[in-house]
Amino acid sequence: MIVMGVSYPPSQGAFSEAALTNMGPIVQFLASTCAPLLMNVYPYFSYKDNPESISL
Repeated sequence: MIVMGVSYPPSQGAFSEAALTNMGPIVQFLASTCAPLLMNVYPYFSYKDNPESISL
């Protein structure tokens, strides 16, 4: 399953529609308990696939 629908720029990151079914309740729980959500997002893969559009 692809979790990230949008991964670049990181400030615009969003879950894919498929991941929202599973991630939505998790995010709601974490928000209700004031717990952080940490993701290890690899911007390298976006850069590798589209280097002319992603500045380093």
